[in-house]
Amino acid sequence: MFNSKLVLDSLYDGLYTVTRLRKINYWNRSAETITGYRADEISNLHCYEGPLKHVDSEGTDLCEHGCPLTWAMTHRQKHEADVFLHHRDGHRVPVKVKVAPLYDETGEVIGAAESFADNTVQMLALERLAELEAAALLDPLTCLANKTYLESQSQRYLREMVRQPKHIGVMVIEIDDYEALCERLEVEARNRLVQVVAETIRSNSRPLDLFGYVDDGCFVGLIHDVTSNQLYTVGRKLAALIEKSNILLGDQLVQAKVAVGGAMLRPDDSFQAAVARCEKQLHTVRQGGGNVAVELHFFKV
Repeated sequence: MFNSKLVLDSLYDGLYTVTRLRKINYWNRSAETITGYRADEISNLHCYEGPLKHVDSEGTDLCEHGCPLTWAMTHRQKHEADVFLHHRDGHRVPVKVKVAPLYDETGEVIGAAESFADNTVQMLALERLAELEAAALLDPLTCLANKTYLESQSQRYLREMVRQPKHIGVMVIEIDDYEALCERLEVEARNRLVQVVAETIRSNSRPLDLFGYVDDGCFVGLIHDVTSNQLYTVGRKLAALIEKSNILLGDQLVQAKVAVGGAMLRPDDSFQAAVARCEKQLHTVRQGGGNVAVELHFFKV
């Protein structure tokens, strides 16, 4: 049999438990890594008197107002929250906390367990979405960037290339036979399929990469700091994940197959020219029967 402490210490997420009075009685190794605090510094402290001092995005001290642990124990329900913990080095770390009440054999609440994971990437993505929405630069169907924002961002990259080398890939992802899909599917179903593709792209992109929806069934991405080979790898990954996604219409599964073309942004480029080169790669893909093609580009050392 496995030792339970060994198992809990091996978890990727931070995990700790508290008594009904919120005294910490277990602190795993991932909790040490994420917060910088050792178990012997945290154990036997009440969570509200320890150094973590969770706050929300408004800076509200959750130990005094809105503690997730207290909520879960009081309501006898699981609870999730986005909070900011205080790292040993002094900065705040965004984390997603998930709390579950703990019961004794009679059904009485005797404490709670809280798991937490660094939420920096997700918070950055949400902030970007909010900024784009506020500036009317968000496509309403897919919640990705619109063509206007993609063009302005590519112009920023081109200006930066004048000052220093920057390796930016441009990627076009097109849903195959989109016109046939339009004829076969009702508008609501077609839009849902496009949204599934968009969500797959967003959920599997790196924080600095930017994707947008620019036309019927067509997505364009600006891929940060890549070589041609890496751009090809990104395209293969997204194509595979998209083609493994689907929606259920009645008793029928509907999938979107895609073709992906890629090219590197050049210092003397324009957004339109780079997209046109990607579309040439799409033609190569469709002629050859594959699903991804990237224009070769050799970097100067």
